[in-house]
Amino acid sequence: MTSFNCTIQFHSILKEQRRTVTSHQSPVTSHQSPVTSHQSPVTSYPLPKHIL
Repeated sequence: MTSFNCTIQFHSILKEQRRTVTSHQSPVTSHQSPVTSHQSPVTSYPLPKHIL
């Protein structure tokens, strides 16, 4: 469940990234790389609490 929700968020981030990539490709990718790595553990903590 948690990993599935993380993949959904990752897909939504990719959709947003495609929109922003057209305007700012270089900075967006360099900034979103660490952002996604931080969001992965952050979202995995509140998600199981909501499921429980």
